[in-house]
Amino acid sequence: MFINSLANRVFKVSEKVPLRILLVVPFVLQICAVVGVTGWISLRSGQKAVQEVTTQLHREITQRLEQHLNSYLKVPQIANHLNADAINLSLLNINDLPTLERYFWTQLQTFDSLGYLALGKENGDYVEVLRENDGQFLVRVKDAATGTSRHTYTLSPEGKRGKFLHSEPNYDPRLRAFYQTAVKVGGPTWTDVYLWIDNRELSTDAVRPIFDRAGTLQGVLDAGSSLSQLGEFLQRLKIAETGQTFIIERSGELIATSTPEKPFVIEDGTTKRLPATKSRNSLTRHTARYLTQRFGNLSQINSSQQLTFKIDHRRQFLRVTPLREGNNELTDAALLPDWLMVVVVPETDFQERIDQNTRSTIVLCLAALVFATLLGCLTYHWITQPILRLAAAASALTRGEWNQTVPIERCDELGVLARAFNQMAQQLQASFVTLSQRQATLAEAQRIAHVGSGELDLTTKCITGSEELLRIFGLELRETPCHYSEYMQQIHPEDVEAATQAIAQVIQQGQPCEFDCRLQRPDGSIRYISTKGQPTFDRQGQVIRYFATVMDITERKLAAQALQQAKLDLEIRVQERTAELSQALEQLQQSEMQLKAQALQLQQALADLQQTQAQLIHTEKMSSLGQLVAGIAHEINNPVSFIYGNLSHAKDYSTDLFRVLQLYQKHYPLPPPIIQQEIEAIELDFLMDDFPQLLSSMQVGAERIREIVRLLRNFARYDEAQMKEVNIHEGIDSTLMILQSRLCEITGYPAIKVIKEYGDLPLVECYAGQLNQVFMNILTNAIDAIVSRCKTQASQKKRVRHPQAAEEFLPCIKICTGMLELKSQEDGHPASSLSPRLLIRISDNGCGMGESVRSRIFDPFFTTKPIGSGTGLGLTTSYQIVVEHHQGRLEVTSLEGQGSEFAIELPLRQNQGKRGEKA
Repeated sequence: MFINSLANRVFKVSEKVPLRILLVVPFVLQICAVVGVTGWISLRSGQKAVQEVTTQLHREITQRLEQHLNSYLKVPQIANHLNADAINLSLLNINDLPTLERYFWTQLQTFDSLGYLALGKENGDYVEVLRENDGQFLVRVKDAATGTSRHTYTLSPEGKRGKFLHSEPNYDPRLRAFYQTAVKVGGPTWTDVYLWIDNRELSTDAVRPIFDRAGTLQGVLDAGSSLSQLGEFLQRLKIAETGQTFIIERSGELIATSTPEKPFVIEDGTTKRLPATKSRNSLTRHTARYLTQRFGNLSQINSSQQLTFKIDHRRQFLRVTPLREGNNELTDAALLPDWLMVVVVPETDFQERIDQNTRSTIVLCLAALVFATLLGCLTYHWITQPILRLAAAASALTRGEWNQTVPIERCDELGVLARAFNQMAQQLQASFVTLSQRQATLAEAQRIAHVGSGELDLTTKCITGSEELLRIFGLELRETPCHYSEYMQQIHPEDVEAATQAIAQVIQQGQPCEFDCRLQRPDGSIRYISTKGQPTFDRQGQVIRYFATVMDITERKLAAQALQQAKLDLEIRVQERTAELSQALEQLQQSEMQLKAQALQLQQALADLQQTQAQLIHTEKMSSLGQLVAGIAHEINNPVSFIYGNLSHAKDYSTDLFRVLQLYQKHYPLPPPIIQQEIEAIELDFLMDDFPQLLSSMQVGAERIREIVRLLRNFARYDEAQMKEVNIHEGIDSTLMILQSRLCEITGYPAIKVIKEYGDLPLVECYAGQLNQVFMNILTNAIDAIVSRCKTQASQKKRVRHPQAAEEFLPCIKICTGMLELKSQEDGHPASSLSPRLLIRISDNGCGMGESVRSRIFDPFFTTKPIGSGTGLGLTTSYQIVVEHHQGRLEVTSLEGQGSEFAIELPLRQNQGKRGEKA
């Protein structure tokens, strides 16, 4: 949208600008823009090139300086390190000063950059070998022979002592700065830079303390050389024309510079260190002051910095690099002093040639601008003359002069344009004749089809319409356009508002419209018309005209009205017939509902009959089982009672007989041989020991039989019609006793383990025989589920290659009892709102069941067992006993493949109404 709007504004402005300006001015403006951009790019490229060259020069100078300092300043530390290793390895004896003197002289021969080597001992002894500027060697010694003085001797080319030079009294190396600095740091380090008074040169010492194996200080090694060689190296570096480099301490004092200036000054006969901010060299002084102003403290510079500052409005490129920079692979912070390397290059060293090139570029661009302007004027005259002739011919065409032609004098694009213009003029003249013929044909077609057309000019509010449009509206034929209001006056008063809104929608929203309305002609006749309108837009997207077609649809409307009336008559007849059919349908639906109600009653009666039949069958089955169990218990009880009652007498009789035999053996120790043989044959001693145990075993067996009989009689209490208080645990135990044969281990299957977690339950008021039936059904199903899973496990073991690798299955049935907390009535339960209730949970780890089986498990005749193995009535009867007879709950939860759990919830006391109803 922004681009379109900008283009429209440009077109509006260009419509009022002469062609000669449009041809010359944009061309000149382009040249000016190109010249300006070229000059700016040239200037920026020069500045960028200067900065890149300066950065590269800084980097190269810094690297060379780092390499030199690294090789020059490492030598003293390396010499100290070698000497310390020799002493620690007992290759050198620090007490043998003559040997140390010879060794130091040899090292100075090896390391040309070293100026001196020395050793100060903890006892005050001292030895030093130094190299003078003329290449001669001196030795300074303080030992027991010299006392408290330090003597200085010359050394011959063979390293032997020569002439005695002088003596320095009261010399103690332990009080010197090099010794105290090493002791304070406790390791290799550098002393502060100091002024060597003898030669008036700066120097710094690499020092290293020496300890014995016990950690006791033995002395300090000292090595160093003059720093004047650093200044000589800096002066040999070529840094552009006026660039400089210098080395300063963190305190800002000069160490060496690439200028002839000395790093110290002599004031009133006293030699002092020179701060870089007070240097006599202007570039050095301003650079040091800029660093101090920018960082405040030079200790803040921890890495290489590329900076730019100005001196007298001229840029200076600056690079400052710490000698101990951590990321510099060429240096080792432990072997180098903490100095700063500064490289500064003025921009003027590079900018002069770039400024000269820039001025040349500007002059050439101005010359190109003048030449382009002259060329534009000539091009204007060459292009505009044919165009002006074309414009005059086009103006004549607009006035209806169709015989216009333009002379063709050129073969370029303008010649092609003139030839095309001549052809266009001829085609326009032929098209005008054809258009006149087609307009006559269109008018005849509109008259036949009763379709008129017109165009509304929104500026003048006049409608230019065809002859058929005027005839449809009943207006007189005229050549001048009619006003918009004349057409609107012919529209029926009831349709004026709708027609006005439709036309306004086209004008305001710019969308096509279509509407029907009625006309009221001047002669009073009513006509129906259908109008379709389409807007016309200008370049700005504004609606300027509205074109519409109008069709006379009076005959179609009258036919549609007649058809609508016939449709209404037909709908009335259909509604009457539909009402009769609806009444008959309602009667039929009532009959159908009555039949459905009777079918539901029959279905409910059938279900009740099936349920009653199932209850009778199961009750008869359990009654027969109870009678059988009661009969067996009764028949067994009599002989067992006889045996149990006489066992105590038999035990007393046997005791008396054995006592008499013991008396016989005591008073007649030698019986006749025949009696002796009989005693040995019957093993009388063994018989006397084993017979009491035999009677005890018989008594235990009789007691067990009596307990079984009691449990059988307890289980067989099916005929007790009245509720009474019983011990639930006894009913569960009696059921387990009857099922003992199925719980024991069978060939191929492990025994089923029964886990009892009995709570402390009071006596429960219930139908004991019925509850025993519930326990019997649930436990039987649990055993069947476990057996089914055992079979599945056995088949899986046969399929695997290593059966012992299969998961071991331990069948188990768990029975838990306990009391529930008192709770209010919920889910419509018929029990008292605060009646105490007990919970019995019987779970197994059998095959379990899916949700589809669990949801139908209490349905009559539903079973998952094979035909002949179950009737599907056990759990249905159990559900009725618990829920209907005892007002309890029976719920089941199960996971397929993991087992099932039945939960029985019973009230401790039954209400009187339910008890009497059951009785």
